[in-house]
Amino acid sequence: MIQSSSSDAVSLTPKQANIYVWGWQRSARFRDAVCGRRFGKTFLGKAEMRRAARLAQKWKVSVEDEIWYCAPTQKQAKRVFWRRLKQSIPPHWRASKPNETELSITLKSGHIMRCVGLNNYDDLRGSGLFFVLVDEWADCPYAAWEEVLRPMLSTCRYIV
Repeated sequence: MIQSSSSDAVSLTPKQANIYVWGWQRSARFRDAVCGRRFGKTFLGKAEMRRAARLAQKWKVSVEDEIWYCAPTQKQAKRVFWRRLKQSIPPHWRASKPNETELSITLKSGHIMRCVGLNNYDDLRGSGLFFVLVDEWADCPYAAWEEVLRPMLSTCRYIV
């Protein structure tokens, strides 16, 4: 069971917290944050991924629906976010050690958190998605959204 404690907390700036709070609004299916350099979008992404993990368990989302961080390439996803994701997910949330080859973490709830690159987006088909966070969207192929990510999200009944 995923439970947060004060030692697990992620500290956000007021502007980051404003974006995080808007995540609870039910009026929009998708959100985007267009912010300047050094705003802390990737740091905010850690908090969003943690929230998705907690909500997936709370709402009893199918373990077939994964939680993804996406970057333009797998190499960039690993360099920019993988270490941060591992640090932000407490050991007591994890079912096992992080998979360094697949850049994935399996949670005790059975849900999988994964870092992926969108340059080979056809290879991503197959699983469902509960939550996806795309970083550096301007450098990603739009077809990745249109042909792969959006259809994978279409079966999810939840707004995160």
